[in-house]
Amino acid sequence: MAIPSMVSNATKTGYYLVLLVMSLTVMGYTAERCVILDDDNPGLECSRRAHAVLSMGTISAAFCLCLVVLFYAGLHTILKGEVFVAVILVGLWAATASLVSSPRTFITDGVSAPNPNDTFDGSAAFYTAWIGLVFAVLLAYWAAADVGLKPPLPADAPDAAAGGSTASSEHDEAAEPIKPAKDEAKAAGAPAPAAVAGGDVEAVSEAV
Repeated sequence: MAIPSMVSNATKTGYYLVLLVMSLTVMGYTAERCVILDDDNPGLECSRRAHAVLSMGTISAAFCLCLVVLFYAGLHTILKGEVFVAVILVGLWAATASLVSSPRTFITDGVSAPNPNDTFDGSAAFYTAWIGLVFAVLLAYWAAADVGLKPPLPADAPDAAAGGSTASSEHDEAAEPIKPAKDEAKAAGAPAPAAVAGGDVEAVSEAV
C-alpha cells in the first residue's frame, strides 16, 4: 500500500516557507548571542556546539529557500530530488534539537567553569528547533508520498477479510443442496410426478 498523499504543491511551499523562517530564527539567535559575547567579553568565544547550531540553521535556510524558489517557478521535476533534501532536513533539525537540548551545550567557550545559564534552554532557538523538527518530518512524509514510496507495513486487514469471505463462499457453494429430480424434469420438458400427501401413500400403493 502506497503512502496516501493529498497535499498540493502550494501547501508544501507554505510549509517550506515556515521552515525557512524557523531556520533564520535559529541562525539569527545564535549569531546574535555570539556577536554580543564577542563585544562584551573579548576573551571569550562561541563554543563549537554553538557554531554547529549556527551552521545547521544556515544550511537548513539555504535548502528551504532553494525549494521555495523551485516550487514557485513551477518546476515539478524536482519531486524525486525533494525527498532526499527532505531527509537531509530531518537530519539537520534532529541534530539541532539534540544540541540545543543538551545540558553540555554552552554558548561560551574558553572558560574553566561555564555559566549554567549560558545555554539554549528556554530560548527561542530551543523551541524553534523542536517545532522545526516536526515540520521537517511532515515534509519528508509528503515528499515520500509524491514519489510513491511504500513503507514496510504489515498486510492489510481487508485483504485477510476478503480471503476469509472467499473461503466461506467456496464452502457455501460446496454445501449447496442438490436440486430435486422434479426441477430437473421440468428443465428437460418431461411431466413431473404428482405430489402425493403423506397419508395417501398406502392407498396409492394398493391401487397400483
